[in-house]
Amino acid sequence: MNRFSLLAALTAIGFALTAGPGRAQSNYDGGWWTTRPLQFTVDVSAAGAATANATARQEAVAAAARAWNAAIGAEVIVTTNATVSDPRFGDGASAIYFANAFSTQNGTSSFSGEFAHTATDQSLFGEFYESDLVFNPVHAWAVYAGALQLDGGSNRIPDLYRVALHEMGHSLGLRHPDSDATVTIMRSEMTDLDDLQAIDLADAKLIGEKLTAKNRPVLARRSVTANRATLVLRGTCAPFIVRAVTATVTNRGKTRIVRTTTTGSNWVLRVPLGPGVNQVGLDYASRAQAGAFRIQTLRATVAR
Repeated sequence: MNRFSLLAALTAIGFALTAGPGRAQSNYDGGWWTTRPLQFTVDVSAAGAATANATARQEAVAAAARAWNAAIGAEVIVTTNATVSDPRFGDGASAIYFANAFSTQNGTSSFSGEFAHTATDQSLFGEFYESDLVFNPVHAWAVYAGALQLDGGSNRIPDLYRVALHEMGHSLGLRHPDSDATVTIMRSEMTDLDDLQAIDLADAKLIGEKLTAKNRPVLARRSVTANRATLVLRGTCAPFIVRAVTATVTNRGKTRIVRTTTTGSNWVLRVPLGPGVNQVGLDYASRAQAGAFRIQTLRATVAR
């Protein structure tokens, strides 16, 4: 008798907002939080060179959460001010804090000038489980509205509110836009934009639709079954369109590729498994409404 177990189905998605200097298109890739609201523990105590005081920093982060909640139409993000002790990516707890280095699946990484970094755990089927937002304390963090402010060396002074908006967008499943000309808070570089824009509000609506019972995808662990040596993956990405789903299975040095194509939202993929441990990579191209297709790559370890 074959025994099947889903040992792990997590992938890390990391984003950074840089300090460097469109067209309407969604930045949303379709992930969603299975447990809501997303509970962030916020610790702004180690802000280093920040000019804004602790109260202002806490309020900036909370205000960013409220802005996304209002745009989505539901309380999706909750922030609680408390000490974040020994934060580690993969510990199942979502946190927002200041630190010179941040934890990843591959160990610890250090900032190289970025303002902030976000890493999110995502399952094989798209659900988010954990998100850590780390701000670089070497910058002179402030809280202000309007055009970017510069220091005496003509360096951009980061506004914690707009950077928190950007990083929380990543936590919600938003990526950087395809074009830096796109008017969105999700641009990879901090700009004069100090609040959510039309594209961001439209993406927030998509996120809200994804969280409703009517449109929530049926992509859950129970959708995975093993019949002898076959892993059956079934899913629907409504209201998103899936063009192709490809599974790459590596077992004992040998690789098999299984692919299915579809023009709708539903898909079924039957993946042959070898004895013992199988490394499964699932790639699928999806789009929201008329947006461009985006590729997502998710990983899992499956044992028979």
